Amino acid sequence: MLQYILVVFLAHGSVSAENCSFENVEGFLKFICHDGLTNYTKCPYSEEFYEFSSIRSTLLKEIMGFNTTCSNDTYFYQSCDMRLFPAFLDTNSNNKTLCGKYQCQQIRNKTEVSLSSFWLQYEDKLCDEENDCNNTNLDEVIDCKGNSRPDQNDFSNKSCDFVNESRKYDDKKACASDIFSKIAVIRDFFECKTLCNKDICCSKLVWSQSNCTNDEDVGTVCEVNGYSTTVSKNMIGLPLVRQCKICDDGIDDEIIYSSLACPIHKHFLCDGQPDCEDESDEKNVICQSRTSKPCKRRVGNAAKREEELNVPLKWLEDGVADCMDGSDERGIDYWPTCGEGKTRRVQAVNETCENVYICLSGQQGFVKPSELCDGIDSCGNEDGVCSASQDKDKLETRAFTFDDGLTKKLSFCVEGIRESLNKSHNLPCTTEHFIFPDHEFYGVDTKTKLILPQHQQDCDHMFGEQYVYTSCNGKCIKSTCPLTTIPRYEVCPGQFPKRVGTLANNEYLAFFTFSRGNTYLNRYFVCKDETKCLDYSQVCDLVKDCKDGSDEANCSNQSNCTTSGLIIPKTSKCDGVFDCRDFSDECNDRCSKQILEGDILKVFSWLIGVLAALANVIILLRHAIGLRSSRNAVVLVNKSLMILISFGDFLIGCYLITISVYESLIYQNDYCQKQIEWITSTGCSLIGVFSTIGSQISLFSMTGLSIVRIYVIWSSKSRNTPSRINITSSITIVGIVLVVILASVATAVIPIMGWFDDFFVNGIKFNDELKIFIGAPNKETVIRILGAYHGRISNKIKIRWETIIEMVQEMFSHDLNYQDYTSVTKKVHFYGNDGVCLFKYFVVRDDPQRVYSWGVLAINFFCFLFISISYLLIYLITSRSSSATGGQNESKRMNSMNRKIAFIITTDFCCWIPFIIVCTLHSFEIVNATPWYGLFSMIILPMNSLINPFLYDNYLIGGIRKKVRDFSNIMTNATSAFSINRNSAHDVSAQAAEIEMQQVQS
Repeated sequence: MLQYILVVFLAHGSVSAENCSFENVEGFLKFICHDGLTNYTKCPYSEEFYEFSSIRSTLLKEIMGFNTTCSNDTYFYQSCDMRLFPAFLDTNSNNKTLCGKYQCQQIRNKTEVSLSSFWLQYEDKLCDEENDCNNTNLDEVIDCKGNSRPDQNDFSNKSCDFVNESRKYDDKKACASDIFSKIAVIRDFFECKTLCNKDICCSKLVWSQSNCTNDEDVGTVCEVNGYSTTVSKNMIGLPLVRQCKICDDGIDDEIIYSSLACPIHKHFLCDGQPDCEDESDEKNVICQSRTSKPCKRRVGNAAKREEELNVPLKWLEDGVADCMDGSDERGIDYWPTCGEGKTRRVQAVNETCENVYICLSGQQGFVKPSELCDGIDSCGNEDGVCSASQDKDKLETRAFTFDDGLTKKLSFCVEGIRESLNKSHNLPCTTEHFIFPDHEFYGVDTKTKLILPQHQQDCDHMFGEQYVYTSCNGKCIKSTCPLTTIPRYEVCPGQFPKRVGTLANNEYLAFFTFSRGNTYLNRYFVCKDETKCLDYSQVCDLVKDCKDGSDEANCSNQSNCTTSGLIIPKTSKCDGVFDCRDFSDECNDRCSKQILEGDILKVFSWLIGVLAALANVIILLRHAIGLRSSRNAVVLVNKSLMILISFGDFLIGCYLITISVYESLIYQNDYCQKQIEWITSTGCSLIGVFSTIGSQISLFSMTGLSIVRIYVIWSSKSRNTPSRINITSSITIVGIVLVVILASVATAVIPIMGWFDDFFVNGIKFNDELKIFIGAPNKETVIRILGAYHGRISNKIKIRWETIIEMVQEMFSHDLNYQDYTSVTKKVHFYGNDGVCLFKYFVVRDDPQRVYSWGVLAINFFCFLFISISYLLIYLITSRSSSATGGQNESKRMNSMNRKIAFIITTDFCCWIPFIIVCTLHSFEIVNATPWYGLFSMIILPMNSLINPFLYDNYLIGGIRKKVRDFSNIMTNATSAFSINRNSAHDVSAQAAEIEMQQVQS
């Protein structure tokens, strides 16, 4: 038995609370009292004190312990002390202790001592079926699992089994001199099968865990001390011996954490066989990118099967030979590659070589199109470029900080900012204190002081700290607190190496970080897998910073794109702007866009289109047939202009029918997803051109017809005889017709001519693989993206579309013969500003097309005025002429003409004046008339095309009147016949009744 000497430095008498305070003692908060000679530590939530004791022996150098054990320390917070044995602090080993060890109270050398359970393990006192502690039975509970002790004398076939067969005292004595040289623990026992007194641990393991005679025990083959040998599988992936490797190249020590609960050798990853319970070894991100050419691994399941597997690209040239032949360290020339020069790279399995995004800065020189805008800023300002494509204001994720970080003031309570926020400027603010979780933390009484709105509000526009503090204090309407995982001491390994642990709620260990003075803070969001901790500003900020995405999982301020999973603000859903590359933010059950919104618009489009087309075809054919029978030049020009009016209105009818066909038969409910395809199509532009030609021909022809009719009225007043048809008059009439047609065609075609793209192109649709461009961004958005890429581009510089496309092409490689995604672009032309493909009358002051649109609108307004004034003059002239000549027939004719003139002026006024007024108000941004575009384009403006055949020609009116008269006569005759028959039947009945009465009387 080891001889221990206990040296106890214990001050007699009571311990005073003076000169006492909480201190950070080797990473844990302890309540320490100083009396000048000795430091006393107070037991948590108790009046007991203890102090350090030194236990010496003739064999061991020194053992540190305490003079007593805290009586009410249920989970042994007393053992959380790095000074006891720092190499074996384990905060996640069991649910009985906080730091993996417990205090064992014993009597040694007639003195009460409190030793760490580590020394029981060393003395072989664990699971020996004998309770060795006076205060607990954990030495017979933890890690025993009901297993019996192994046979100490059975050494057969024990080579490379990682269990200590030699349990004799002499062997332990041989090990003893090396125990305090930081040797590794092998399971519950030390390996002492083959020992040399002066050798360090690793050299001993070389003998006991190499040169295995049983193939089933082999974990890998490597060089040990320069000689190739087999190494035990027990040396592979055992976390407790990570600091003790035996292979010269360290392949036995290549252990990674695929998850917090699964430390595993790297060669067990991506082998098609789950080794972790959570299957994290097969779900690791490195498994997504592997070489197209396989090799044999040195360790793992596949190595045993001698199976060739694809190598994760992350393993290439990482300084570790992972392939048996070392091919992963041979360089890029050994593997199939893609690209050239700066973009040359190893081709991944199932990867098609393609052009890539060129980085101007960052750790790597390029990003594959599939990895663009994935939330990982792997290429300098990649995230900045992707954010610029969404055309959103920069998110405010931090609160205003005061008092060295102890006070947080939300922006809604800051003067100036408060007034600018419509949703919150009337809300009073209040002061509250916050900590998560709201538990009792030993030695910590600091909470964050919050100044935030007093009442609940909508938090959909808050992000980061703003959202966390507001929602977790119950100040949000229908928003839950995203903080769910407690920041326990063991979470987020590798982060915060200077973390401070303390007892929480007297049941678990929490961690804090030092702020200043005696202030400790724990404002950290813990990812659900507990592998990473984030600042509150990174929570609910639309970026997945946790590998499992838990930092964005419980946030009501956001919406997810269906296909890509991209996170966008909730307020961006159904706002009319594409933020998702799959358009799911604007194309969903809540707000799916259609060409024609509403059933009324669809019905009127069909009705007006069909009636306008039929009516104008009739008038068109009638005047075309009667064109040769024209008696003079006036009649000929009148009929020619009527043909043009009918043709123009016929085009409008066909336009309405075409739009209705696309809406109801072709796209139906799929339009929203295909609207970019539609508005960039040639079909949309052609429809827009023909509709513009039709409306302008009709309007210009009506203007010309007004001139002709004034001329006729004026000539009749002057008693001038209309000239006969001759070559001169024919050329004049043809010239008038050509002018009307050419002016209309020019008005319609100029906006789609390539020479004027910088004025009329509304946006560019790039290839879907270029993820930084969503939908069909306009020039302003593309320039903003280019500015984020290059650094900055002045807004004062006018950049042409041609130059913009060239600058976009410079953002991507053009390697070999790969498909060039930048070479294919589709333009959103002048007519593609809306799904109805109509002339763009609704423009704003900074729109480059405003001059042209306003010019055409002004011309149309002038034509309307001229038509109205002309018919007013006709009305005045004919009224005077009628008064002078007298006569009842003349008076009826004039009354009929006056009614028609009044109707012409009224219909033109009702169609054009409201439209012109709305266009003007929209241009000066007084109202947003965009939602009314369908109403004006499909009902109000086309109404003239339906009415004109009845206003400018009596044929249809006469035909309709004749049909009405015929129908009326038929109904009158039928009613008369029915009345006569009814009277006749009544007379017959009366006569029969009278005869019957006479017979009765007789």
